Amino acid sequence: MFRIITSFLVLTQVTTQQVVLHSSSFTDKKFTSLEDWTIYPENPLKIGYGSVSIDDEDYAGLRSVVGRRVRLGGLDAIFKTFDNIQPHSSLIIKGKILMFNFGQGGTAVAEIKADGASILLIDGTFIQTDIQKQFSFEANFQHSTSSVLITFNTYANRDFERLTIGFREFELYYRKCPEGCAYCQIQDKSPSDCNFWIMDHSSLSDNNQLNDGWSINSNQYSMDYCQNDKKLNLFGFAKSKESIEKTFFLQPHYKILIQFKHILLGADFSALTFWNLELDGTIVMEITYLTYLLNTQICSFHNPASYGDNIREIKYSRSHQNTTMKIRLFAAGTSTLKVSRWSIRNFNIFIQKCHPDCEESCNGPKNTQCSKVQYQKYNEFINYFTEPLFTDIIKWQIINPIMPKTPNICGGISLFGGYLQLDGKHYIQRLVALNVHKTLQIQFKFYQIDIFNNDILYVVVDDQIIYQTTLEPVFDKSKANPMCGIFDDFEIVLKISTPVFQHTKKQSIIQIYTNQPISSSGYWGIRDFILLQDSKTFISEFREARFQISDWLNFQWKITEKLSLIGTCKNLNYIGGDNGLSQNSKLRNLIENLPLHSKIRIQFTLIIKYTTITNDFIQFIYSVDDNPLYTKKNIKLIADQYCETSLQNSKAFTFDEVFSHNDNSLLLFMWMENLTNDSFWGIRDFYLSYSEL
Repeated sequence: MFRIITSFLVLTQVTTQQVVLHSSSFTDKKFTSLEDWTIYPENPLKIGYGSVSIDDEDYAGLRSVVGRRVRLGGLDAIFKTFDNIQPHSSLIIKGKILMFNFGQGGTAVAEIKADGASILLIDGTFIQTDIQKQFSFEANFQHSTSSVLITFNTYANRDFERLTIGFREFELYYRKCPEGCAYCQIQDKSPSDCNFWIMDHSSLSDNNQLNDGWSINSNQYSMDYCQNDKKLNLFGFAKSKESIEKTFFLQPHYKILIQFKHILLGADFSALTFWNLELDGTIVMEITYLTYLLNTQICSFHNPASYGDNIREIKYSRSHQNTTMKIRLFAAGTSTLKVSRWSIRNFNIFIQKCHPDCEESCNGPKNTQCSKVQYQKYNEFINYFTEPLFTDIIKWQIINPIMPKTPNICGGISLFGGYLQLDGKHYIQRLVALNVHKTLQIQFKFYQIDIFNNDILYVVVDDQIIYQTTLEPVFDKSKANPMCGIFDDFEIVLKISTPVFQHTKKQSIIQIYTNQPISSSGYWGIRDFILLQDSKTFISEFREARFQISDWLNFQWKITEKLSLIGTCKNLNYIGGDNGLSQNSKLRNLIENLPLHSKIRIQFTLIIKYTTITNDFIQFIYSVDDNPLYTKKNIKLIADQYCETSLQNSKAFTFDEVFSHNDNSLLLFMWMENLTNDSFWGIRDFYLSYSEL
């Protein structure tokens, strides 16, 4: 006896929405591969498909997906994720199933699931002489995300390891939403029925390898794969006591619809466990799991005490007006899960927008429902490195500090820089935190070593040249001062004193460098540096006759090369390059003339190339206006080739950060810690926006 049992998701309503074929599998009589389907448990001795006899048609899963009464770790199954499905209201699957008994018989069940929900059950009893049953199936079920996981599994009683299932001629169709609709339901027949839903955000979808600004516990970033075949990207894997969160910046609206997949991997046996969906600090929804029910293991994370992995498609809708929204997902405090991991995927936010006449906010779609309540609105101020193949790093500076020669003796006294240390390829830089002031002035002695030929010496403050002078060659040998170079007759000491200049910022970046022409071969250094603040000495450095620098990495002054390093990843350029920014490097930019604001938002993509993989987190750090309370993010690296090169591992992460700020300039530093010596990093797609509220 055989019965086909459809679940509550299956639809019988007839609609006018167009039915479109999305994908098909196993249509030939004989198969040569699994066509990107995955079998659990993996058995290298089995090819994953076969036929009852050599002349019969092949069935995927036959003799590999067998019945189990109870199996810790999950049921036998064959499954595949289908991505990039166009906006739709429901899915239809069709095909043929073969249930085959090559033992004493028993009761068997074949089950088809979509995103963890059972959509078709076929059960029946076999006897020794009744060895197979073949039938066609078709199921139509509600679904609206761009990705779906289809699973075929079986379980059985009695001679359970001799009962197997297989399928062939699989087809996946979708009911296409009316034209212009990003989201629709099965009853929507025309664009006017659904075009009021606008997709305002989409992340962690399909083949995307980026985290899209999502984080674990607000400061941890990790992108992994479900299986070693790298077909399914997942954000995480988070532990049961960790949260996954992100802040969203939406267009003015009056209603939201949130939609995503929640994935629970290797769940511990528990009568009831649930996750919370939190919006702006308020729990609005519980996601419940019965982890004692049998499922299959979808991902490589294995818990031997688990009954399999769970996946749920979640939807939540409500009235909502705030344009800034923080979403947080976390397990309930009463959860007994200890070993399991979890993740999310295909996260979408749809909104119903305010009428165009509404300047601030609204309570409904009409122009009579506008509201004067103001919410944060971020306006883009500047962007960098957004062109695919940019060639100019603009005002950004790559700081790769070079260890000073210390003591670097020249003419019997110490110099900062000096012979064989500083030339036209280098500059020195210092960041200074200042008191309240109105003016600054800089003084120092400049040591001109060996041959100079009308080089230009620049003194730069906050990326503005405040002083420059020509370094002329020495023709009058009587003025030379033999010190430490090769050509004693060409060395002199210049006393540099800049004009007094207006300055009121809380901090300042001081840089000194030369533009050495080809005809020059000189070196230079400084000592007796003085910074005057409102005509009073504020800093006095390099004054001792024989000074030494013991901790050069933490020393205020940095020596670095003038670098404009640009690398390529996925045919897109990024600042940093393959050997540019490393463990001790920093990336700096001073952004000025910001409009009146109270908050700043920065967005960018971080690219890391590496060879060695450790179990430790690496840290990406950035500071704003030299704030000692800098922001630190923990990143987990895996064996992956995001940049599509087999010679080196690579990974990328996207950041979307908001912080309070009200100055008209912003000094930004970025750097990384805990990197191995063979690791390098850089960024692209940098955006800075501001909000007045």
